[in-house]
Amino acid sequence: MEYDVDDHKHNYVCPRCHSLIYSPGEKFSYIIIMAITALIIYIPTLFLPVLTLDMAGQVKSSTLLHVIGAFYDDGNIIIATIIFFTGILSPVIMLGLLLLMLIPLHFGKKLKSISRIYHLYVTVRHWAMAEVYMISILVAVIKLKSIGDLDIDAGFFIFIFFLICFYITIIWFNPHDIWHNDALRN
Repeated sequence: MEYDVDDHKHNYVCPRCHSLIYSPGEKFSYIIIMAITALIIYIPTLFLPVLTLDMAGQVKSSTLLHVIGAFYDDGNIIIATIIFFTGILSPVIMLGLLLLMLIPLHFGKKLKSISRIYHLYVTVRHWAMAEVYMISILVAVIKLKSIGDLDIDAGFFIFIFFLICFYITIIWFNPHDIWHNDALRN
């Protein structure tokens, strides 16, 4: 079946049972823009304070990287490594691999290694758990609220914005689209 640019939003259904067979993702240009946005937003997320706890006059701010450093300093190197890989590195690798696949396809170039890049993307996708990081922050907010004064800082809201951009990128990307006539996906 030839992929036509006008069929970009055409859903393919079974003529017999009317089940959805294939629904294309968003245009590559939209996915690329959202992935770049997520990567740009992610940089300040790592360095801006997420939470500030004031307990008996001692004020302590924490960033996403400070949490990993705290586990490392406490001797929990394996936990620090897992948190770093699943919460910090995997989303960046996923977005990078997505851009590595889609930017050349968007400009009509054929990639010889697209299947290897895609398989690596799928493998890393299983490990990307940035949302678990957010859940742990929310649990910390609930638990620490009773201990002292807790302020939610800008890093928290930027991290939420990153997660929104990250998951919109993932949802918009339909891997089957990379196997269609890629020159028409602009």
